[in-house]
Amino acid sequence: GLRILKQCKPKYTIIENVKGLLSIDGGKTIELIMRDLREAGYFCHYEVINSKDYGIPQNRERIFIVGFLDYEAYYRFQFAPKQPLTKMLKDVLESDVDKKYYLSETAIKGFQRHTERMVERGNGFKFNPTDGNNIASSITTKAGGRPDDNFVRVLGRLDIKGDDYIKRVYDDEGISPCL
Repeated sequence: GLRILKQCKPKYTIIENVKGLLSIDGGKTIELIMRDLREAGYFCHYEVINSKDYGIPQNRERIFIVGFLDYEAYYRFQFAPKQPLTKMLKDVLESDVDKKYYLSETAIKGFQRHTERMVERGNGFKFNPTDGNNIASSITTKAGGRPDDNFVRVLGRLDIKGDDYIKRVYDDEGISPCL
C-alpha cells in the first residue's frame, strides 16, 4: 500500500483497519505507519470510529487514517459528528424469513440438553428460547478480553465446532456485534 502511495501520489488516502492496530507493540506500530505516511508526503488524521455511532446497529470499531498531500485540505478536514442510533438490528433484518432458517424442535431440545450439561459442569452457558415477548439474559461482549459498551442479548449458542462468536444466537432487539 505504501509503495503505491509513493508511486501514484493520490491527493487523498483512506486507510481502515482494526482498532487493535493502536495497541500493537505498545502503540509503536501506529507511530511507524504515521511516520511512513508523513515521509511519503501525507498529512494525516486518525480516529477510531464505531459504526453504531453513525446509524448502523452494529458494534464495529475500526481505525480510519485519512491522509492529504495538501496541508490546507488536511487542516479543513474533520471526521463526521456522531449520530444517535435510531435503528435496531430488527429494523434491518428481513421480516419474512423462510421457515428453513428457524431452529427445529429437535434442535431446540438438543440445545436445552446441552445447557443442562453445561450447568452441571458449572459453565454459565444458557439456551433460553423466547416467544419474542420475553427479554433474554444480557451479557457484556468482550473484544480481546476488554469489556466494551455493547450489551447484546444472547438467546443461546449453537452446538457446533468453531470459535465462540460463530455459535452465538443474538436477539434482534440489540446492536449486532461485529460479525
